[in-house]
Amino acid sequence: MEKALGKEHNLVGHALISYEVGGALHGYFYPNAIKGTGLATKQLARLSNDLADKQYDGYGPCNKIYDKYEFVIFTRDDIAGEEVGKLNNEYLGKSEEKYSQLRTMLNAVAPYAEEAEINPYETISFPERWKYIGGRSAIFCAFKPDCFDKKFGLMLIMEIFPSELHFKTIKGGKALIKLLKGSGHYPYSDLNRKPVA
Repeated sequence: MEKALGKEHNLVGHALISYEVGGALHGYFYPNAIKGTGLATKQLARLSNDLADKQYDGYGPCNKIYDKYEFVIFTRDDIAGEEVGKLNNEYLGKSEEKYSQLRTMLNAVAPYAEEAEINPYETISFPERWKYIGGRSAIFCAFKPDCFDKKFGLMLIMEIFPSELHFKTIKGGKALIKLLKGSGHYPYSDLNRKPVA
């Protein structure tokens, strides 16, 4: 993962109750690859070939390009640094809100991916009533696929505007990702920008 995301931050946003037993995902921070911070999962691509030697059972998500994968989501904000260790204990304003939004999106998509096949250029929308991400939409994309092979990879979750979601339904997800890359907004989930469509 570090080949695609750079060196991982030395602090982790641990969940009180882990995902494997019905809780939330831990948050793994990657602030060294591009400007801002990547927040990735590292609990979904579990192995179950030899349960005596493995901590977790289950098979994890898979799709048309990867046998197993993890998710990553990016913000232009610096939410790693020394703040990571304080996020669960203090209110940090914008940093905590951004962290909560990204983490909530990962925690919403992960169990869905265990049941459904999520492929690049597909989209998802979240119910209005959900805290932090209600009414929001995102597109999926293979992140730096040249760093991986069929056995394992990273799937990007990128938040998009409603007008961009509409564009995707007409022109397709690949065309939308091309616009987002061309405008310099890819791979960030920050919506303090103008829509590309």
